[in-house]
Amino acid sequence: LQREHSLHCLYQIADSRQVRSWVLDHSVLFGLVGELPDTDLRGLESREIGHDSLQLMAPRGHPLLGRVDLEPLNFSQQTLLLRPSGSSTRTRAEFMLSSILGHFQRVVELNSGEAIKEAVLAGLGLAVLSTWSVQRELQEGLLAPLDTNLWSQPRPIYLIRRANRPLKGQTALLWEFLAKDS
Repeated sequence: LQREHSLHCLYQIADSRQVRSWVLDHSVLFGLVGELPDTDLRGLESREIGHDSLQLMAPRGHPLLGRVDLEPLNFSQQTLLLRPSGSSTRTRAEFMLSSILGHFQRVVELNSGEAIKEAVLAGLGLAVLSTWSVQRELQEGLLAPLDTNLWSQPRPIYLIRRANRPLKGQTALLWEFLAKDS
């Protein structure tokens, strides 16, 4: 897009509710979000542009890896690292882990997905992570999912914009490119 259309884009990263807020208050033209409740999508046009998978991850060599007989008590000595409320990853993590959530020794909330990933890599806890954000670490065997039959869920990714904001020129070109080619 930059080479062919002289289109320069800046981006910011935040949780889905913050991105929604930026779109609604005209701070940004578009946003990429995980799923949001329908009530949070009022006034927005959204297009599903892809999926990732959220999985409960552990660092290489973690004693719970490879086990298919895990029970809630197996998590009693573990730390769970979570994104803040408002993140679609957090919402999905709480739903996915509902049967074991109260069994973790401690739950720590971190504002940054990157910080959570680094904490898991350092052996500081387990976390539900997006497979999009940990592809390299999975390929290199630095991270691995725990039982994917229990703790793995697909998550849709949406492109959003204000529904009442007409698109023209390069803005329309970018929206169509992202909505079609992602």
